[in-house]
Amino acid sequence: MGNKMINCLCLYMRKAIPFGLQHVLAMFVANLAPVLIVCSAALVRGSGEHLTSAEITQIGMLLQNAMFAAGIATMIQLYPLWKIGSRLPIVMGVSFTFLGSLLIICTNPELGYEGMIGAVILGGCTVMMFGSIMYEGIKMLK
Repeated sequence: MGNKMINCLCLYMRKAIPFGLQHVLAMFVANLAPVLIVCSAALVRGSGEHLTSAEITQIGMLLQNAMFAAGIATMIQLYPLWKIGSRLPIVMGVSFTFLGSLLIICTNPELGYEGMIGAVILGGCTVMMFGSIMYEGIKMLK
């Protein structure tokens, strides 16, 4: 019985490790690709020039921040804080959903990269406001 258990565990690990590595690599690509796409297309506001080499070095910091924020969001989903989190193994990350609108904003010479950052902040505040309104509306319906 013990030998069968060890053989079964070895067979399981032979499948689990490659699938786990594939998942981690897919997560890295999905989290980093939107940042790289937007930063490579972004213009500096007012000048119409692409980001300089000094500003491009900051992309590494943006990538690290994207991975850090994805890790924090994933941990909150796994281990909820108060009522925030699902207790499910959900990997959170950067979304491709807003990539088109962000590219239009950041390639506009009058708005540039700075306008895109402002739009992201304003969009986040708007979503929080509508989310709280919807939450209260759903509570009233119950």
